Amino acid sequence: MAGIPINLALNAVGGESPLRLANCLAPGSTLVTYGAMSLQPLKIPNGLLIFKDLRFRGIWINKWYDNATPAQRREAFQHLFEMAKRGLLQTKVEKAYPLGEAKTAVSHAARGQRSGKVIFEFAA
Repeated sequence: MAGIPINLALNAVGGESPLRLANCLAPGSTLVTYGAMSLQPLKIPNGLLIFKDLRFRGIWINKWYDNATPAQRREAFQHLFEMAKRGLLQTKVEKAYPLGEAKTAVSHAARGQRSGKVIFEFAA
C-alpha cells in the first residue's frame, strides 16, 4: 500500500508507541488516543505538531457510549460487525485456557511480553 496517505491512526497504548504511528501519518492527519495500556504519557515531539501539522485527539469510549443513542451505537459498530462476519478481524492467541484454569489464565495474562492474547476456551 505504498503511496496511499494515512490520515487517521488509533492509539490504545500511549508511551512511545504513538510516535511510530505519528511518523506514518500524512501531513494534517489525526491521531486518536482511546486507551493508555502502557500507563505512560504520550511522547510526541513538537516537530510533528509543527512541521507535519498533526492533530491529537482523545476519546473516552465509555462516555461516548453512555451518551450515544442506540441508533448511533449501531451505526458506529456496523462496519466492525460486517468485518467480523467476513472473518477479517483476527488476533493472535498465545494460549487458550479452560474456564477451570481461570486463576492460571489470569496470572499468565498479567505477565508482560506476551506474543498474543490469553483467552478462555469454552467446551461446545
